Amino acid sequence: MAQGGYLVAEGPFFGKYARETAVTSRHVLGLVVAAVLAVGLAGCGRQLAAAGQKMHSSAAASRIERIIPAPAGLVGLTAPEPNGTIWVLAGNARVKALTEVNLLSGKPVMTIGVDPRAESVAESPTGLIALGLAGRGVGAVQFVMPPRVLPTGVVPVGGPVRSVEFSQVGKDLYALDASRHSASVSVVSAYDKRLVRTLGVSKFSIGCVPNPASTAVFCFDAHGTIQQTLLRSDQLVQSYSLSRRLISAVVSPLGSPLYVLAQVGSSWQILVIDPATEQLKKVLPAPAHAVALAISPNGRTLYIGVGTPRYGNLQVLEVEPPLSSEGGLFDSASKG
Repeated sequence: MAQGGYLVAEGPFFGKYARETAVTSRHVLGLVVAAVLAVGLAGCGRQLAAAGQKMHSSAAASRIERIIPAPAGLVGLTAPEPNGTIWVLAGNARVKALTEVNLLSGKPVMTIGVDPRAESVAESPTGLIALGLAGRGVGAVQFVMPPRVLPTGVVPVGGPVRSVEFSQVGKDLYALDASRHSASVSVVSAYDKRLVRTLGVSKFSIGCVPNPASTAVFCFDAHGTIQQTLLRSDQLVQSYSLSRRLISAVVSPLGSPLYVLAQVGSSWQILVIDPATEQLKKVLPAPAHAVALAISPNGRTLYIGVGTPRYGNLQVLEVEPPLSSEGGLFDSASKG
């Protein structure tokens, strides 16, 4: 896309600039700011750690296992990689960057400057990263394969993209794009970077996640409603309200439960829901200013992304083995 250049900072955030053929002065400024942010993150671990400690008091001390420094302005995160790292999308309206963070050491590994319109991020099992771009009335999905600098593909969709999520095997990407009057789930092929189909959903939707079998999507809105729609038939099969402001959601790789990040007044919560019965099983405390959720491949660890203009961090929450509606362990084979 002829919308700007990208910076790759290799190793401890030192690397080279790479630009597309048409780069305006605004984009050059964005690159410089991205470089400053990258170097600043590498050199201010103590400040970020202090911010993490500040957030610790607002989370459940008995549950949060670790607090990992992250860039200020965090807006999204990917699922953790098998190598023990996670990608964080952070920045502001003028500049955005992807930062790969080592979950064991808590240190940054690499930073890549990206389109400042990026508002959501996801990663496939092959390492392909998708960015949801939200412009004024327009949107697209942009694919990046780090450490490559330039996008490997761009797929325009029906409106500004609010969320992106890969299928469990990484074959398809599900992008929730919403304009003022409508919303839809765009199914994009990750292999050949093309739009496969669209699925109409509630115009109030702000995010969606597929189930592990990719047979249905759960869409949610800021007013507290969750709707499940079957992908094959476009049939709405569930709709229920949680009477909270919903922010983000992830489905356990085992198929259940559904974890939903929510806010009630000045309190943040993680709602544990059995999607088969629509039952709210548990409410877990969450840190203030939480904006995103990710889950480990075994379904035992939640990563909570906290983001404000002044600081950001990742909070690691160990969760109990999921329980069925009968009180026993979920059978991943039968729950799909």
